[in-house]
Amino acid sequence: MFFRKKKDVAHVEPQEEQSLLQSGEPRPASIGKYQILGQLGKGTMGVVYRSFDPGIRGQVALKTIRKELLNDEEEAAAFGARFRNEAQAAGRLVHPGIVAVYEYGEDAQFAFIAMEYVEGSSLRQYFERQVRFEERDLVSIMVQLLDALQYAHDQGVWHRDIKPANIFIMNNGRIKVADFGIARVESSTLTRVGAVMGTPGFIAPEQYLGEEVDHRVDLFAAGVVFYELLTGKLPFSGSKEGVMYKVCHEAAVPPSIVSGKPALARFDAIALRALAKRPQDRYSSADNFRSDLLADVVHERDVCSPLAAKLVREIATLADEKTRRQLGDLLLLEYNEFSCPDVPKLERELTALRDRLAREAKNARSR
Repeated sequence: MFFRKKKDVAHVEPQEEQSLLQSGEPRPASIGKYQILGQLGKGTMGVVYRSFDPGIRGQVALKTIRKELLNDEEEAAAFGARFRNEAQAAGRLVHPGIVAVYEYGEDAQFAFIAMEYVEGSSLRQYFERQVRFEERDLVSIMVQLLDALQYAHDQGVWHRDIKPANIFIMNNGRIKVADFGIARVESSTLTRVGAVMGTPGFIAPEQYLGEEVDHRVDLFAAGVVFYELLTGKLPFSGSKEGVMYKVCHEAAVPPSIVSGKPALARFDAIALRALAKRPQDRYSSADNFRSDLLADVVHERDVCSPLAAKLVREIATLADEKTRRQLGDLLLLEYNEFSCPDVPKLERELTALRDRLAREAKNARSR
């Protein structure tokens, strides 16, 4: 685990827990094949239930919409399309940092998505309790988030609503990205031209301005999350209109100044690049963002910084995506456990990888 365990409940935001205790609504015994065990959360259009799947003999989270709450055909079509889009987007993603979706279904009363049951708390809950993460913990959160985003982007999915409420920290210290309800899937026609989708403060300038968007809207939102991890504050705050103006026209104050911690100055350039107004001035990929973070943390360790930083750059250029991420995780683990990466060990791993790739390339040419 990359940071110390923090004991919390599963998937229940504080205000949601309060509303559940007061709602008094009857709970269905089952939905489809799923036995209902309890409530995890409640929104305006439906409830998330803790459920039992007899097929896998295990617990799942069942996200539901009660059809009778949809007022007219147009609203029902729009909300239903968004709900199915979540199942389609997340259902094609199989990654340890993304909440897995198992099934989309409907019965007479409900439309529902069966998904992985995650025990932990959202990052928003930690912020609401004013928890301040140690440097190694916040770097770990960001590295895991960016790894999940890179995987999603490689599969042609842009989340478009990255924010603390959609990042869950499990009890084992790993994170899970949730809620792909407004994700953009390649070839999807769900998004209307000119529609602004997302959460104010995390929406990128090009979305507000109605310009063409791509995966870099997620990197902007990840930059906002990083800024809040560093400072405990959002880079752009105020009314919806005020936030929109600031996002589009005002530069964020460097995190080291906002936090009053000069030691964070080494993260300023990374955070501000992620928050750049023009997409072309941001990181081109989540992997590049991730590599800069890893390179920065090892650069601070004078004993091994020159060689370790060089190694990070080499890892980032590898074509073998799975191994590149494994080496990056190894680097972060060594940093967390020993305050300095085990450079000789990483060099051996990198040499072995180069040799394997060379052998595979030679065998492919000889066929």
